[in-house]
Amino acid sequence: MAIPQKSISIILEDGSFDSIILVEDTAWNGCMFSSPRSAVSELLKKKEASYYGVYFLLSAKQIYVGQASELKTRIKTHSSKKAWWDKVVLLTTKNDEFTHNDIDFIETFFIDLAKQNKQYKCDNVKGGKYKVTLSERIKLEQYIDEALFLLENVIDVKVFSKSAKTPAVSPASPTATATTIKDKKSALDFLSTKGLQLKSRQCTYASLQTGANKKFWANPKKEFVDQDWDIILNDMESSELLHVHIPAKTFKAVTKKQTKNFVVRKDKPDVLDINIYKKNLIDMYSHIDISKYVVNRYQY
Repeated sequence: MAIPQKSISIILEDGSFDSIILVEDTAWNGCMFSSPRSAVSELLKKKEASYYGVYFLLSAKQIYVGQASELKTRIKTHSSKKAWWDKVVLLTTKNDEFTHNDIDFIETFFIDLAKQNKQYKCDNVKGGKYKVTLSERIKLEQYIDEALFLLENVIDVKVFSKSAKTPAVSPASPTATATTIKDKKSALDFLSTKGLQLKSRQCTYASLQTGANKKFWANPKKEFVDQDWDIILNDMESSELLHVHIPAKTFKAVTKKQTKNFVVRKDKPDVLDINIYKKNLIDMYSHIDISKYVVNRYQY
């Protein structure tokens, strides 16, 4: 699957990365501001500082994740009550599109991710609660995915990156552990830490099979095509989970092989016979291109 092109816009207020920074890109409806504490008063004059959004207070070894319906009001409070931080990052949208439910979801995601990083102290006592629909969640996951890319690669915030989640330890140390996902339960448990809540009975799990033509194989109930359908593909070679979402009634369950509809098993007519090639994410029997329905990819 080709990676779509995008253009990233970076505005340095004082001509350096030590000043207020505005980051936007064409693949994203969001905008991101980064500012040293010394320039916060100027940052809060921006119109976007009055929008709904999520923010991070940062120091070399500590982070606080928060949200607000008016960012500048909350940041002013932290300026007087929290002395430890020296940098702030604001996440919002270009046209103030977020709702309370949106920022609840995004805040919870980043709090959970920050708490996994044992090199940083997370100043949050606990994560929040959120209530979003499936379509809203998919949209917000896409927003978060792009925000994570920009945080790490443009403004050099590493606290949420995979490489920063665990402290450096000797390979021989008994505390050096790696995440292993080998079944549906461990996959769903891992995804829940990323803010993706899926019910086991309402989604399909498929792990990568060995062999010359590597495929993800599963036999979900044929009724799944009539409902919003989540599929988790576990690529254990690359330590990656793919979240696939297929809207209800996009396809049919058919008894004979035909292009663009899923085929039921001859010996078990109540289930589908799915074999998705790793190399191109195309189903062997239906020739459906599953890559079109990939919502997100998660490294573990």
